[in-house]
Amino acid sequence: MLALGLATIAPAIAQGRPPAPAYPTSIQKYRELIPRLMAEQGIPGLAVAVADESHVLWAEGFGYTARDRGTPVRADTAFGVQSVSTALTAVAVMLVV
Repeated sequence: MLALGLATIAPAIAQGRPPAPAYPTSIQKYRELIPRLMAEQGIPGLAVAVADESHVLWAEGFGYTARDRGTPVRADTAFGVQSVSTALTAVAVMLVV
């Protein structure tokens, strides 16, 4: 899903110019798609960020930090990395090897 959105803006970023006018349209599509996918997968909340090498192109929070819907997720909400660090460490080791 994210890769499709990045594919729409990557050519503009690579050429050092602002993203094409389709970029706001892509963001709007994801704003509509993400809540639906979260409901289907039972995900209470998440934060999304898309950045290039110099700045954040889009950052937004969706849903809530817990199922009790007490605190909305914002773009700057901190999440625990849980066991994701294990996979990242494995990838780093494999790249070195």
